[in-house]
Amino acid sequence: MKPVYLVTGSDWSAIRGEAAKVVGQLTGGSDDAFALEVYKESDDKNPEEIVSDLLSSLKTPSFLGGSKTVWLQHVGFLASESTARDKKKDPLVAALAQLAAFIADAYPDDIQLVISGAGASPAKPLYKACSSVGKVLQFTKPDLRQRNWRRDVQLVIRRELDNRGMVLSPASVDYLVEVVGVDTERIACEIEKLICYAGERPTYDEVATICVGNREAVFYALSNAVGERNIAAVFKTISQILGHSRDPENLVVGQVRFLARFFTELLHAKVLMSVFGVRYGMQLPDRLEHLSSDERGPYTNNLMFTKKAGQMKMIAKQAERFTGQELVHAINLLADADRRLVSSNLSNRLILEKLTLEICSRGVRA
Repeated sequence: MKPVYLVTGSDWSAIRGEAAKVVGQLTGGSDDAFALEVYKESDDKNPEEIVSDLLSSLKTPSFLGGSKTVWLQHVGFLASESTARDKKKDPLVAALAQLAAFIADAYPDDIQLVISGAGASPAKPLYKACSSVGKVLQFTKPDLRQRNWRRDVQLVIRRELDNRGMVLSPASVDYLVEVVGVDTERIACEIEKLICYAGERPTYDEVATICVGNREAVFYALSNAVGERNIAAVFKTISQILGHSRDPENLVVGQVRFLARFFTELLHAKVLMSVFGVRYGMQLPDRLEHLSSDERGPYTNNLMFTKKAGQMKMIAKQAERFTGQELVHAINLLADADRRLVSSNLSNRLILEKLTLEICSRGVRA
């Protein structure tokens, strides 16, 4: 087996943690710049340039001889890879194809490679190349639309507890599940808070006091499905959340208003991506971070400036799937649906299903 590791999936928390662990094992914890080269997304270079630089490094022996470790760190463009034969139209697709071919055909034994990022597909060349000559570590984020999502989140929590040497009662673990929902990136933060304030064996009361619940988790399940324009997932999610609600009619009202806020955020992200020439949503936080005060001035009320980097990346990634015209049209549809929910004799569920179907449909015209 070649020293090649691909750490991917949909669970960013697990991807970051496992990739750091792998790199630490390969380097022995050394921070020697000659032993470890890190390539990551930035405003200075396009993704295809980053991949090209990485490939050049893989073809270059260690400066002092022996082995070196190269890390393509936490990138968000692995899903852009294509299986199509014609890869010349998109520079990033072409660069990823060259990387996959190098790993599969001519990978050296003295260079250790770690690639970490969400979205690599088993059907595409990079994943296939890494799995054939090296090792793929895949971590799937728990899905609120699935029946066993609580069990999956529990497994992530217990894995993090074991890594930190902590002990929580089953009741405390169940409470944490309700706190984080499927936002597994919160788990490490919540556990860090517990260690700081209550030590390695906090009681249930201490957990309940320190960790605040996430009541919006159920709403994110539907907004994410709509944001992905996945109609099958949308209708499955609606069935799941309304089927388990004691008051489904009022829940629909909350869902529609949450979607209105969600699509407003998508539109705000779309505006900034257009104005500042951001090609990929994952690059938006870095671009905004480097804005001058004059550049930022006209957009100080944009909602993206109130978001953390992880939240902004998720929102901007969803915004990529819609044109600006479609986002404006979706907000108008949501406003109309909100009026119907309080004035129409139609069932709230029917209004919600019709609304989401119209938003997800392609080629929407305002």
